[in-house]
Amino acid sequence: SLPNATREVSKIQMLGSAINIVTGSWLLKSEVAYIDGIKYNSTLDEKARVDTLVGVDYMGIKDSVLSLEIANKRIFDYETQMSGAPTGIIPYVPDYTQEDEVQTAIRATRSFENDSINTTVLLSMFGHNWQYGGFFRASVTYDVVDAVVANFGVIDYIDAAKKEDKPFMNAISNNDRVFADITYSF
Repeated sequence: SLPNATREVSKIQMLGSAINIVTGSWLLKSEVAYIDGIKYNSTLDEKARVDTLVGVDYMGIKDSVLSLEIANKRIFDYETQMSGAPTGIIPYVPDYTQEDEVQTAIRATRSFENDSINTTVLLSMFGHNWQYGGFFRASVTYDVVDAVVANFGVIDYIDAAKKEDKPFMNAISNNDRVFADITYSF
């Protein structure tokens, strides 16, 4: 069972930049953001963080895009109790966050029948070795007519290798679902 954890969000300061470079069938992308003034539950100090992302898209296969993105969130002045490890010093609500939080996303999209059918498969995993879990999503969108779109798919939540490392991820790991919807735009 998880403690009742809420994060109070205050005003933060952020500065960021992104660059995309196209070369042939490849799109190379990179982003960086410096964020200052983040409050965490397990420490009284506001923290600064740098978020970085590098990625590549390959569009050399007709009607398809293959993508790989790796992101990292680096917390400065990290304190051990932020991981959720008890310190015994003061009672607190743990954040279950690491100094470096890595996320890897692999995605494949493909369109068929003159873009009336679009498929997407996405795997998003957390941790250097994917040890903190993630999710898998597969979906199909079908343009029935110009104003009607049907969407259906599946989501599978993957829990962490060690349940105590990411209890929030483990709390949702049994919420896998199949979904379907029809949208009429007028």
